[in-house]
Amino acid sequence: MRPQRPLSPSTLLGLATLLLGSLACLPIPIPGDALDTPQITFTLQDEEGAPIQGASVMLHRTVRYPHFKGEAESSAQASSDAGGRASFAHSVYRRTQMPLMMHGVSTDVWVVCATHPSYARRFFILLVEGEQLVSVEDAGVVASWPELFEGRASPAATLTMLPRSGLSAKEDGACPDDLSSSRAIGNEPETGFGLRSEYAPRE
Repeated sequence: MRPQRPLSPSTLLGLATLLLGSLACLPIPIPGDALDTPQITFTLQDEEGAPIQGASVMLHRTVRYPHFKGEAESSAQASSDAGGRASFAHSVYRRTQMPLMMHGVSTDVWVVCATHPSYARRFFILLVEGEQLVSVEDAGVVASWPELFEGRASPAATLTMLPRSGLSAKEDGACPDDLSSSRAIGNEPETGFGLRSEYAPRE
């Protein structure tokens, strides 16, 4: 048997480069903190501007990308007080992302559903991860994503609830089981809501 010739330095360098390139493409898990519940206060009112007490406000977090999940990853609930206010405290959770995966990293989305026995539900997307909250009235920035993530902002918004009478069964029902149905509404707020989520412009 003929002895094998040793690999040349250029061949070894090529193999090493190929190996390092392959390792760099591995989906390495990277743990870190992520926003679970944004700090925010809703003031619920009727068409005349009177506060609504006893409304249930659910704030759901689910995955928007790469696939919009219909079920909540986590949920927080608050009931409106005598002044119509329902508040949520800031919280984070631990999440593992794999940036080099083919579909990219996951993106969270927060969906609000407010219900009351005498009023039609309100169901809409509040916030998309990485986006800022802006005022519908004047398009001014209410809270940037870093402020929301770190809990340094306390945005507030008024949510008007309409009477049940005269509305369709779809508008008049309870909160949908499938949160992905909020995509039909998008992140444009329903009537009487003062915030929306949008990408921050590049500086």
